[in-house]
Amino acid sequence: MSAISSVVVEDLEQAKDVWNALSPHESLYDEWEFRRLFYNPAKSALRFIVAKDSSNKPIALLPLQQSTIQGSLTLEFFGGQFMECNRLFTHPMHSELSLEDFLSVLPGNYWLDYIIPMDEFTKNLPLDDYAYSLPIAGYTNVADFFAKKIDSDSIRQAIRKLLLHPFTFREGTFEDLSPMVLLLEKQFGTESLFAEPAYLAALRTLLEGDIPCDFRVLCSGGVPVSFAFSVLYAGCYYFLATATDRSAYKDIGKLIIYHVIDRAISKGCSHVEAAAGDCGWKERWEFERIPLHEYKSGVPSQEEGRE
Repeated sequence: MSAISSVVVEDLEQAKDVWNALSPHESLYDEWEFRRLFYNPAKSALRFIVAKDSSNKPIALLPLQQSTIQGSLTLEFFGGQFMECNRLFTHPMHSELSLEDFLSVLPGNYWLDYIIPMDEFTKNLPLDDYAYSLPIAGYTNVADFFAKKIDSDSIRQAIRKLLLHPFTFREGTFEDLSPMVLLLEKQFGTESLFAEPAYLAALRTLLEGDIPCDFRVLCSGGVPVSFAFSVLYAGCYYFLATATDRSAYKDIGKLIIYHVIDRAISKGCSHVEAAAGDCGWKERWEFERIPLHEYKSGVPSQEEGRE
């Protein structure tokens, strides 16, 4: 970064100002109000690396925090594990700057994951996982989408049978969040991100905040059996979390996915954005894969986990 200096911002208010000045605000993960919910100052310290030009104006931001991973202080993206579509923010006049330009100034260990490919350097980083996106623009309703897009006979048959049952949907409340998280922990154990209490608190705050949420509960005989927590942002429907009691009814999880797509189309969204990882269903429902990359130094392999 010749002729460009960099500073580390550790103050939350200063970090917010730089973020809002340089964020492209293209995805939910570019939004300060969303990311801030998942930042826990008791466990992580802000380490925003800000590049400035010769007139001392911020022109690029690598938004990081320092957390303890595998017993060592390690830099990761602001917001931690739940964050995806991570990237370097640059001023439009300095789009030539790359994540590669910042690596020489990163102190100590770092684990930068879920990076969206923005240039040749990030495209060639090791593959971390895939995000999943479902284009839904142009469909009149979920039945139209289902008829034209879904080829899987097993999904078609399951949905036809499920629609014959008197299941009901309702809006989720604060009281529904804990049962949803308990189901997630039952399914994924300690691997569930929501095993971290701060994440449950973040969802509660989202429900009462300014970012539009769509929390849906599927009931059988009045008893909740499946949950879906989503957020609407910039014309996209972010399907952030789902949990299902599979003992209640075979294939019930398919019905909540069907319902989510229905909700997204009815709200005029262009895409349903699902979290990273196929989880055994996203490609079968015709979600498109988006590669996410990672860059690590001084930290264990992925198989050893982050905790």
